[in-house]
Amino acid sequence: MKKEYSYGAIIYKIKNNKINFLIEHMAMGHHSLCKGHIEKGENEVQCAKREIKEETNLDVKLNTNFRYTITYSPKKDTIKDVTFFLAVPTTSKIIAQKEEVTSTSWLEYRNAYLKLTHDSDKEVLENAYKYILKHEKFNHCKDVTSIGELLIDFTSYKTLKNNETLFLRNPGGAPANVIYCLSKLGGNAAFIGKVGNDMHGLYLKEVLEKNFIDTSNLILDNNYFTTLAFVNVDKSGERNFSFARKPGADTMLKKSEVNKNLIKNSKILHFGSLSLTSSTSKEATLYALDIAKNNDVLVSFDPNYRANLWKNENEARETINSVLDKVDILKISDEECRLLTDKNYLESISYFTKYNIKVILITLGNKGAYLYFKNKGELISSFKPDRIKDTNGAGDSFLGAFLYQLTSNFKDIENYTFDELKSFVKFANATSSLVVENTGAISSMPELKKVIKRLTNK
Repeated sequence: MKKEYSYGAIIYKIKNNKINFLIEHMAMGHHSLCKGHIEKGENEVQCAKREIKEETNLDVKLNTNFRYTITYSPKKDTIKDVTFFLAVPTTSKIIAQKEEVTSTSWLEYRNAYLKLTHDSDKEVLENAYKYILKHEKFNHCKDVTSIGELLIDFTSYKTLKNNETLFLRNPGGAPANVIYCLSKLGGNAAFIGKVGNDMHGLYLKEVLEKNFIDTSNLILDNNYFTTLAFVNVDKSGERNFSFARKPGADTMLKKSEVNKNLIKNSKILHFGSLSLTSSTSKEATLYALDIAKNNDVLVSFDPNYRANLWKNENEARETINSVLDKVDILKISDEECRLLTDKNYLESISYFTKYNIKVILITLGNKGAYLYFKNKGELISSFKPDRIKDTNGAGDSFLGAFLYQLTSNFKDIENYTFDELKSFVKFANATSSLVVENTGAISSMPELKKVIKRLTNK
């Protein structure tokens, strides 16, 4: 089998603190990254620069520290290895030079990813994007910053041999799950919270950083242990929780430890109700909400009710209701609707609208999710998973995916149409259907290409 070698580049620029990628439209109809065959006497760097010049008329500065090789099979009996570098233009005028390149476009990551025709190009772009986020020095606006709990989920499973119950360590915490999902799909996020300066806290910090989540405001505290949640999963995949949190580090986040600028430079601030169960973390959370509201940052809220972390239902109801007037996007389950309003989910809509909440998302398990926006409501059906292994993280992934869509082409929320938000919910439903097929919340969050495949295969 013949072996061929090509070299090319992911061409990008940073404008207004956003990363834009150059995508080529080929005469054959597909969209591609810049690449081409090496010619006699060239090295790989010379080849990459020549191809860029011939196809776009751009002079570039090449970063060879990023070097990503992928194998294509363009035709039978031929395998082509293509090595990509990163390239930053030193000129500005783009001219499509070659006949096979009909036009070029500068696109932000999500749109560039969706535009590319081949999965191999998408894989390269995804890894280049993560490299840029990690190595470039620029103050890009966060899509979503979450504040709240980051903890260990010890998830139960039965051994096949002796039918013993063992517990597997998984990273978790609803606010962290939400932004992990968003980041895995391609958004950029930050986390505000506290863990212990112990083996679990260090592990959790590492997990977030490996997914390129900003942990500059994640506090490692020597005085408190990382919160632990023991999750028992039954045969249907449903869960019940027991917490080691008396106190856990997440409850001890102080108002003085909240990074104000991080919130101000975010599109959305997300939080849940568990940070309201302790006076210390509650004060920090309310302070964060005030920063968001005073700086036109949207606020997203998921009550994520856990009965054993509240004194009683009345305390939970009063506390959760007390923050609803600060919320722009509410994600809530049908059971939580009943808790807060003593009504079913449809009847509860009028209760929530009096707080001027802009978007209401009610999750209904395998029935799907109900969207209420601009005085209109509709049930968007779910996607059937191949199997249900663990429902932990399903709701968080739903919200993370919805917020990812909302922030990818961000505009004032009032300027979205109902149909646009309906498509975001459909995307979120597809995402959560993938999560329940595996064990653990964060470890089950899917990549963008898997969600797109589920959407297109329905």
